[in-house]
Amino acid sequence: MVRGLAVLLTGVCLLSLSGCATTSSPQASLHGDDAVMRHAAQALTAGDTTTAIAGFGDAAARNPADPDRQTLLAMAYARAANGDPEKLDMAAAGYDLALRGGQDAYWASVLAGKAAFERGRYGEAEAYFARAVLARPQDGRALLSLSISAYRAGDPALAAVAADRAAQLPQDPDYSTAAVRMAALSYAALGQGDTARAHVRTLALINPDLSGATAPRVEELIRTSQTDPIPSSVTYEAQPVTQVSVDVAIVLSQTTQQDAVGMNLLDGLKLQYGWQSQSSVTESQGVDISPHTRTITDAITLPQLTYSLNLFNRFGQFYSVVARPMLTAYVGETSDFFVGRTARVAVGGVNTATLESVDVGTKVTVTPVEINGDTTKLRIEVSRSYLSGDQVGTFAESLITFRQTVSATVEVGFGKTLILSGLSEAVRDSSSSRTPGLGHAPVVGSLFNRRQTTNRRDAVLILVTPAPAQAISAHPWARPETVERLISLWDTVVAPGSDMATITNQLSRSRLFKRGKASDASLDWPNLPHDEAEILGDLLLP
Repeated sequence: MVRGLAVLLTGVCLLSLSGCATTSSPQASLHGDDAVMRHAAQALTAGDTTTAIAGFGDAAARNPADPDRQTLLAMAYARAANGDPEKLDMAAAGYDLALRGGQDAYWASVLAGKAAFERGRYGEAEAYFARAVLARPQDGRALLSLSISAYRAGDPALAAVAADRAAQLPQDPDYSTAAVRMAALSYAALGQGDTARAHVRTLALINPDLSGATAPRVEELIRTSQTDPIPSSVTYEAQPVTQVSVDVAIVLSQTTQQDAVGMNLLDGLKLQYGWQSQSSVTESQGVDISPHTRTITDAITLPQLTYSLNLFNRFGQFYSVVARPMLTAYVGETSDFFVGRTARVAVGGVNTATLESVDVGTKVTVTPVEINGDTTKLRIEVSRSYLSGDQVGTFAESLITFRQTVSATVEVGFGKTLILSGLSEAVRDSSSSRTPGLGHAPVVGSLFNRRQTTNRRDAVLILVTPAPAQAISAHPWARPETVERLISLWDTVVAPGSDMATITNQLSRSRLFKRGKASDASLDWPNLPHDEAEILGDLLLP
């Protein structure tokens, strides 16, 4: 299983999709990378996000599996965002890649949770902060952030438990006060009025003004909690799925290498006094459908794709997303997509001719075969054609197209990404420019004789992610997997010796809470750039 596209693109080079630039040995580049990262950190502290992104990007590209480098690069994107949704998505993609590379990436979890919370994705924020609590169970800030996110996500039971635990830990008085307030609001939302009022009284001893402002809201929640009854059981019936939507990303990889010898000082006069010859050789690489041409990994979103491509558009390579279509088809029916151009070719007799269309580009054809629960079997065919300058026989006007095809029948889970490779083209262009007489002279002839060779290799990578075209009915509310894991470990990791039976019973009776207000709970931590020094110190120091 591939951890992420950043690691995958490194492996793509090994699949002979495109030649990759060689890098120095790890021991030789270690000191240089350390200096680059420290320089980028200084730039980030000074507010120069452009230099910081460039520096952390170079370091992450050299070692994409390092979670600390990915976290720092993502944090630089977040600082540069200033509310820009695209840069915020890039930051979130970087945090996700950091979490793939390190299961205990505490700061990546925290920063990802804050980014998700700011975009109103409270369920995602709850899952991220739960992961942060698992990494550092005694960090009251992470517990308080989990409580706030759970409350806003409609999970007051978890919010109450997390707030109680955060209030018990020694920490900054401001965080302790906020934890007691969150506990009061959460228990009120659960309908446990006596417990909520007890927390309000505790809050009055700590901060009377905040207690006076919180008490009316607590009483309001207690009064209205009866309008949101706790369901005894939840039943659901899955609807049959007969359509599949397939998200397709077509990624173009280009590697160019140029070799030039000499220079021609009279190049501008070549039409009058010089001559130029140019040749082009196109090598069509045969396609072998071998096991390594198909890979299935976790779902790759567009921000993750863009973030990863930005990492690898360095070192003489260039990756770009050519197209991002969405295909929908019934089971047994075919849906296709084409991106490229259409050439009009004259065909016919001696004195008359007709025009015939020839498609040149990349075509994707998807046919769902069957759907089994949360997986689907697909028949996929990807073909690529491109023009060749070769001449047919003695005909001066001719057109040759090379065509490559990759086809596969695979079973992919909904939300997983299938990666197809094997479509590539190698082109070698050589040109020379020489001034007659002077270009043949020994020694000085190199000043009037220029030879250049360009080797270009293009490869197409296809990413296919299926999803059900119509929603499958399920439970109206469920906790993220990370949160469920946190709850299962609560009495051994977060709060050893706690009454887990009571906690589990309380959490199991939780329901979707829809009356939370933005004014009830705001998330102020982590705060960039205020907390930047602590994060940089943790991630940069050995």
